[in-house]
Amino acid sequence: MSGLELFMDGGATVAGLLSAGAAMLGYQQQKEDDSELACSEEEFSLLRKNLAEAYTSLCAAHSAITSAWGQPLSLFKRAARDAEEEAADEAEPEVALEVVEGAKRLVERAAALEDLADVYDAQLQLATGAGAGAGATRCVRRGPVQALEAELEELSLKLSGRIAALVRAKEALETNQPLAEVEAFEDAGCDPEDFPLAILQERQLLGELWRVGAGRMEVLARVIARRSGQTPPAAKEGEESPNYSSYVHDYL
Repeated sequence: MSGLELFMDGGATVAGLLSAGAAMLGYQQQKEDDSELACSEEEFSLLRKNLAEAYTSLCAAHSAITSAWGQPLSLFKRAARDAEEEAADEAEPEVALEVVEGAKRLVERAAALEDLADVYDAQLQLATGAGAGAGATRCVRRGPVQALEAELEELSLKLSGRIAALVRAKEALETNQPLAEVEAFEDAGCDPEDFPLAILQERQLLGELWRVGAGRMEVLARVIARRSGQTPPAAKEGEESPNYSSYVHDYL
């Protein structure tokens, strides 16, 4: 259309094209939202239920492997070896150490994912009327919740599958006896930091997790600390709990 034709047309054709384009973009956005977002309380309940079941399974496996070792695996450190020990071959059995260190890596990832699951659950609760006020319902991203659920289930199986080997490794270390080769074990998994922290459509609402129960902000602060390397605030004398609000706000 020439400039003159556009002038004579009064811009009606262009306006129509723009309107049609906007409608198409709006339709595409709605389709994307429908596929990516959960916006009903029924789906929130289902997501929370599935996430809670996977979380409970991982916590049980985490507790079982901790009991098998006798104390938190996070406390384990490989003993330093000097030249004299090397020469006398009195060092702890290498295979046993590898088993313990592999289990420790799994447990550390489990702790990070358990905290993240708690943060996701708090956001799901906040998205519903119960967390945000009567009649208020917000949307959450469905994909990260389902991906985390799958990761929790897979990690619980890995932890359970390492208990027998860990018990044998513990015995080998206590008796300073070599441990026979154990079945090859692949502990590779997702990095907890690959998951987004916010699943609420309105990201700033992370700062409102205090609404859905005591301790939620503390868990969120631990997750942020792992990702940022910053030390979470500590409670001051006379305070029941530290103020996490500014800490979370600065991260967001």
